[in-house]
Amino acid sequence: MVVLGLGPLACVPEAGDEAGDEAGDEAAGDTGQGSEEETTGESGEETSGEETSEEGATEDTAATEDEGETGEDACELPENEGGSGEQATITVTNDSDGLRYLFGFESQCSNDQFSIRVDGQPLIIANPFAPCSNFPCGQSCLEEMGTMFTLAPGHAVEFTWNGMGWTNNQLGQACQGMVCESGPNAGSSCQTLQDYSGLEFTAGIRYSDTCPPNRLPEDCGCDEGVCAGPYSDTPPGTEVLEATAVFPSDVAFSLD
Repeated sequence: MVVLGLGPLACVPEAGDEAGDEAGDEAAGDTGQGSEEETTGESGEETSGEETSEEGATEDTAATEDEGETGEDACELPENEGGSGEQATITVTNDSDGLRYLFGFESQCSNDQFSIRVDGQPLIIANPFAPCSNFPCGQSCLEEMGTMFTLAPGHAVEFTWNGMGWTNNQLGQACQGMVCESGPNAGSSCQTLQDYSGLEFTAGIRYSDTCPPNRLPEDCGCDEGVCAGPYSDTPPGTEVLEATAVFPSDVAFSLD
């Protein structure tokens, strides 16, 4: 059996001693007889080892999956970004001979006196809802009137922006479950502050030389230079002016 004789050659002692050669032959013969069993045994052990490894790998994989599921099931709320502490001033001056009326911009239940866009996208300057850390739930908009500023000739009003804007974040199922159990969009999203320092922004203001039609004539005058009061509707012909700068640079508007 040439094949069986070749199998155990690696175990035969080196040539040079006849007794060793004979012993080697006997060992070879014994080994040859038991090669199938030993091979089977070794193969069995190796197979067993492979099975153990597979089982171990399966357990490791399960543990990894469990860890992943645990991470996904955990409620991790996004964090607010820190601002630079600087401010950009937005100045609006009435350089005309008559009164000018300055109106705000409606944005997510708030009425911002000016608008800010970054990369073409409008920012939420005021936050009408609670931030993420307060777990908002079942929120609704309140009916709020905007503020109209009446500027007499030669007078100005200033607003400031701190370079921050509110970003809406969709919450995962785990956070929604912690917040509330039912309701339209209850706890499905929340807002966090994002810092836009150092970025180019576009500021906008909205004005008219006509008082809103629902205001009384005496409410449309201003003897104090700059007057502020509520409004609900804007008059026809309202204009929007925009100017671009890099935060925290100031922006100035002139109303003719």
